[in-house]
Amino acid sequence: MKETELKSHIKNGASGGYLFFGDEDYMKSKYAVQLKNSVSGGDFAEYNTSIIEGIEYTPEFLLDSATSAPFASEKKFVMLRDISFSALREKGTSTFLALIESIVQVDYTVFVLYMSKGAFDFGTLPSRPSSIYKKLTEYLKPVQFDYPTPAKLRTWVERHFSANHISVPPEAVNKLIDNC
Repeated sequence: MKETELKSHIKNGASGGYLFFGDEDYMKSKYAVQLKNSVSGGDFAEYNTSIIEGIEYTPEFLLDSATSAPFASEKKFVMLRDISFSALREKGTSTFLALIESIVQVDYTVFVLYMSKGAFDFGTLPSRPSSIYKKLTEYLKPVQFDYPTPAKLRTWVERHFSANHISVPPEAVNKLIDNC
């Protein structure tokens, strides 16, 4: 799934589970916030949002977070960030996958497994995905965030300057992109 399809999910009602991965951490964070706000936004957002860091992960904690009923809302948002699959070992990985399978069946929970750049070996897509990527995508909708092309970055920078009524020559935009 690419950004455009994810935008559609956010706009039209996200459900189930998502795997956020790839090199572009800024866009992953941006869309995680948008997804969270679309699902659990409102007066009781803090009661309907659980963000769990991988180091805090226990099967019980994740299951409790995902299966407790939302408060004064139709849905809740649960995100697990940067779980270490190497630390889980084989038995822990199969337990984790069974847990994910259960969580995505909870109608009122939207779940995101958020993997920062370098935290996850997804293999070479699409031809040679890693075994853990194959297993995760049986239950989660994969959303890959790659670095944008220089042309796309240029357009983005120009649009943001323009939105703030700032005129910037193309050479300055190119220099900004080259140095960042």
